[in-house]
Amino acid sequence: MMENAIFLTNTGYLDHANKGYSRLYFGQEFCERLLPLPNELSKAVSCAKDTKIGFTLVTPYVTEKGLNQTRELLSLLVNRMPGAEVVINDWGVLHLVNDEFQKLQPILGRLLYKQKRDPRISLLKNKRAIAQFPNCAFIEFLIQNRIKRVDSDTFPLFSCTGLNNPIIEGSLYYPFTYVATTRSCVLAGCENNQRKNLSGVFPCQKECQRFTFIIQSKMFPVNLFLKGNTQFFKNEKVPSNLEEKGINRLVRQLQIPI
Repeated sequence: MMENAIFLTNTGYLDHANKGYSRLYFGQEFCERLLPLPNELSKAVSCAKDTKIGFTLVTPYVTEKGLNQTRELLSLLVNRMPGAEVVINDWGVLHLVNDEFQKLQPILGRLLYKQKRDPRISLLKNKRAIAQFPNCAFIEFLIQNRIKRVDSDTFPLFSCTGLNNPIIEGSLYYPFTYVATTRSCVLAGCENNQRKNLSGVFPCQKECQRFTFIIQSKMFPVNLFLKGNTQFFKNEKVPSNLEEKGINRLVRQLQIPI
């Protein structure tokens, strides 16, 4: 059966978790500065417990500072809800989970699952160009690292997870597909008129929580959304016959997940 989950990045929308979903994804994929505080994670876990649904903590790629913050969150999670899932988007976090928090279940995040996400793929005449990355060696690596689920993106020419292995299950995020991300956030300092003609890396004031830029180009068949350090495009169409493609969980993003 298809499982329906909702992905929330802050506690202000937790009331949506009790609207017919069986699992709550909560956290941040793209920036360690936006990792939830311990009290926010605790509130999200309580919400999942109260509504009797599963819980998945989403984590980003991290620096050493971010790794320590993630350790604190994992420690809280394993005490409050042992057996909960953790989405991994950083190999160091995977090592941390498997080394110190074996009561938590790691999931390979979509940042580490090497799909071809560029929306210009839909313009290619040779549809074979969308062949995907995973192979037997990759699957063996997942199994060796206790990973039984892979999270992926939806995009116009979605074909399959490429896993083709009964041990590995797949999840599909929608409607926002991430295209590219970076540690350097171009939105930092965007409110400061004195930096209008300057380029560089400026101190973070969490401008991404207030602004979203739309990028339009004749090169792209869809608009891109720039939010913080990451670009997305929106694709409302969920592919058919997902079970045949190895997908048994849909993860709805209520908003652009930053």
